[in-house]
Amino acid sequence: MVGLARHLVSSLIMLLAIAGSVRAAGPPKAPAIDVTDEYFGEIIHDPYRWMEDESVQFADWLRGQGDYTRGVLDRIPGRDRMLKRLHERPMTKYKAFGGA
Repeated sequence: MVGLARHLVSSLIMLLAIAGSVRAAGPPKAPAIDVTDEYFGEIIHDPYRWMEDESVQFADWLRGQGDYTRGVLDRIPGRDRMLKRLHERPMTKYKAFGGA
């Protein structure tokens, strides 16, 4: 259990180390395109309804989100070494907590 905790803490430290550089660029912004509906006399605004469509605009935005995320993950110092170690260790070694 101590080994797992140590790995989690070191991973958190690595993520925090790159957080400053991530803030500058940021992920692609989602445009807010206001759509309104009226339900039982109440006006409901849905600025992100366009995300429900399988449109080229949504696919481009989603691809941008994925590219940004991949760039953030790829900049984690020591990530390759950490992944290699995770794949070398059987996860059944650690006790599971919580849930059904």
